[in-house]
Amino acid sequence: MKVKLQKRAFSMPCMTVPESTKSIEKLVEMFPYGKLSFVPSSKDFLEPPEIDYTAYKTDEVDLLRADLLRVNFLKKAKFLSGTSPKEVAKREFIRAEEKCLETNYFLKKLADGRINDNPLNAVLFTAQRKIASILGRYSFESSLTLSRWGPGSTSSCKGAEVSASDKFAARPHTTPHFSRIAHQMLSECPSWSAMLADCDVEVPVSPVLDVIKGSRVSFVPKSAKTHRAICVEPHLNVYFQAGIGRLIRRKLKYAGVDLDDQSLNQRLAQYGSIDDSLATLDLRSASDTISHELVAQLLPEEWYEAMNACRSHYGSFDGKEYFRFNKFSSMGNGFTFDLESLIFYALALAVCELEGFNPFWVNVFGDDLVVPSGISQSMIDILEKCGFEVSKNKSFVQGPFRESCGHDYFLGSQVRSVYLKDRPVTPLDWLKIANSIRRLSHQWLEYKGCDRRLKLAYDFAVSRVPKDFRFKIPDGFGDGGLVVNFDEACPRLAADIQEYAGWEGFVFQHLTTEAVCKEEQSRRLITAGCHTLSKTGNSIPLRDKVVLKKATSIAPIWRDLGLWN
Repeated sequence: MKVKLQKRAFSMPCMTVPESTKSIEKLVEMFPYGKLSFVPSSKDFLEPPEIDYTAYKTDEVDLLRADLLRVNFLKKAKFLSGTSPKEVAKREFIRAEEKCLETNYFLKKLADGRINDNPLNAVLFTAQRKIASILGRYSFESSLTLSRWGPGSTSSCKGAEVSASDKFAARPHTTPHFSRIAHQMLSECPSWSAMLADCDVEVPVSPVLDVIKGSRVSFVPKSAKTHRAICVEPHLNVYFQAGIGRLIRRKLKYAGVDLDDQSLNQRLAQYGSIDDSLATLDLRSASDTISHELVAQLLPEEWYEAMNACRSHYGSFDGKEYFRFNKFSSMGNGFTFDLESLIFYALALAVCELEGFNPFWVNVFGDDLVVPSGISQSMIDILEKCGFEVSKNKSFVQGPFRESCGHDYFLGSQVRSVYLKDRPVTPLDWLKIANSIRRLSHQWLEYKGCDRRLKLAYDFAVSRVPKDFRFKIPDGFGDGGLVVNFDEACPRLAADIQEYAGWEGFVFQHLTTEAVCKEEQSRRLITAGCHTLSKTGNSIPLRDKVVLKKATSIAPIWRDLGLWN
């Protein structure tokens, strides 16, 4: 696809908060009804009703879809009032810590023989063997080679300037447990260590490290009901944590679990909704309930020692008073997602082996598990004994419904609704809403057209967009315009425009965002491996800083969503 940007930034009008609230109210009123009479509020958070999927007959998929849209549309809205989401998240974080403390005591007693639980011992021993087989020998060199900076903040780098070049030049914070390995890590990267030591020549030097006690617990918006707890890790620790996480991910991929692709979980969930052969399990606060003792008992010693050295042993809510973690790692740690996937996969394989079920049907993606229905209850029991809590309203063992990795299925039909997370105030926000409704209507008709029941809501969302912003675009090119059919857009052929002579496809205009960059010419760019040359040097994008521009693109094909039926 060829894209031509205008040089001038595109300014947008904005709604006031009362105007936005009133528009959301009218939009929700236009949604079709199913069996429920629930109407979500656009001002205050209302606890949505729980849906009993077994109450819907095989020919009532349309009613379920309508109910799910009303129940879920504002379920994750961050702008609703009536709750204290940060306090809710903090209480949940503390509850998870207390749960990990209980699990640590229980598993220590189990290991010492003070508690006799032969079925659990058998599962843990088998899972330990599975993990050892998947991971193999630990390699410091492989972890260092795979180490990377993530997109988020660290203890010494936050705000808009969190690019790799910024992070390589930031203060080298580390924890006491990791300081020795941190020196070894920097000695393997002479460009980095020389820059930190302010040395003009790349020679083996040992820069002075800033030792801090641990991570800082922060909270980011998740929904109207609660925030998400994320630990901002020490600077050097999180770099190495990411390398271990990527190494675990690579080992899991060799074992058949691809953590870069959710589609297998989604397809298995679809199969389970059709024949009841597979169950989908979801865990509550899984990342915060990985207890230290569980990891110590399941992982090979050399892997455990490496991960234990680079994790944060202490945390703080205010950066002053620290407490010792009972969990092994949390969200924000560079290997938490990969580690929890490994543990859940090994436990599921162990249960399958001990109960005689085919492990072919086991797959995990973080805390989204798919297991044979025949072992679901045993799996739930083992997970709870290991300190995890299965989410009852998000786990499905029997019946016509399954949910995994953002896909919801009822008897094989996709019934996932759309969610409004941020307050819509700009034309671009309303373009996204309009397109989401149109794509949803396409899904409701099993991708054979657009469901007319959503036409009223779609037309209203379009009316919130000023005419100057109603660019007509094909599906598959984002939300920089209204997704319409070919006959509605009547686009010009690229071959008919002299500027695009030799190109095949259809020309259309749309809105797009361009990153705001800063120009950087220091040696940190060499360390970061950044070579994106601009007219005046190297351009480094600033996080969450963008300008809106109008662009012209060429689509090789124009995919229709179909007529409203």
